[in-house]
Amino acid sequence: MSNYVVNNNGRKDDQGELSIVFLGRRCQFSTIPFQRLIDAGIRVTALFLASNVPSAPAVRLRRSKPSITILGGPGTSPTASIEQIAGKHAIPVYDVRRPLKTEFAATLREFTPDLLVSSCFPWRIPTFARDEARLGGINLHPSLLPRFRGPDPLFWTYYYDEQRTGVTIHRLNDTFDAGTILAQTAFDLPDEIAGDELEALSATYGAELLVDVIAHLNSGKLNPEPQDEKRASYQSWPTDAHLIIDRNWPMQRVLNFVAGVIPLGYAPRVATSNGTFVVGSARRARTTYESDAECWSDESTVCIAFSDGRVEFTLEK
Repeated sequence: MSNYVVNNNGRKDDQGELSIVFLGRRCQFSTIPFQRLIDAGIRVTALFLASNVPSAPAVRLRRSKPSITILGGPGTSPTASIEQIAGKHAIPVYDVRRPLKTEFAATLREFTPDLLVSSCFPWRIPTFARDEARLGGINLHPSLLPRFRGPDPLFWTYYYDEQRTGVTIHRLNDTFDAGTILAQTAFDLPDEIAGDELEALSATYGAELLVDVIAHLNSGKLNPEPQDEKRASYQSWPTDAHLIIDRNWPMQRVLNFVAGVIPLGYAPRVATSNGTFVVGSARRARTTYESDAECWSDESTVCIAFSDGRVEFTLEK
């Protein structure tokens, strides 16, 4: 389901198709939408990737390596890196680092973009940079805003055991993830979907939505809607406390959490009588137990009772 929900600036002029500058990272949530824009024939003129190398120049042109990329169905990953995709299509790739200053804006200016498109780009894009694009900037975000604003909404989707999630395209402004909503797509979450699979699935839904939004920007037919601040929530990066599995959770929530956050790079933990351990995997207990006491098969396997069932964990040493 798609819900187009103010773009008073959207218009098509004598220049014809929009010129797009794409900002992202080396991840599926950038790579899949980037590939989809190219497949849709949208003119992407430059790719800017966030870099965390402190000694690197503020903006650095990279040499792209061409490669053929094939995408499968929804929820699948590209077989090439985002730089390789750019190289195949002769799109220049730049590494940029914080803080985004005049060098960044000056490089944007070289491409005279109509629109900045951000997906998984980790930093706020300042006004002076957004002003380099005729139509400003939009961002693809993997949650149903205004819920789960912040840097890693996929983690919080698992932490709060959401049964339904989605993606949002919103205007970039001076506050993270708070800009006017242009469009949303919602979908149901299957139990125990791995975090990397959810990222790819969200990126695939978001990529299709992005193509539609850009088409509507070009025709000026969008009617965006401000976010409802009363419903808004902001979650920063999880702390160690958020990684400890709550013994009051139902069994399925535990299984969903473990299956989800480990592929996202997190290390969930479970407290036992022998200490707190990093979890390697979790599954429903295969044996019926008469008591609620934890049961150890060996030093790396423990079965623990939760509110409605028992879970068997393998533990990392």
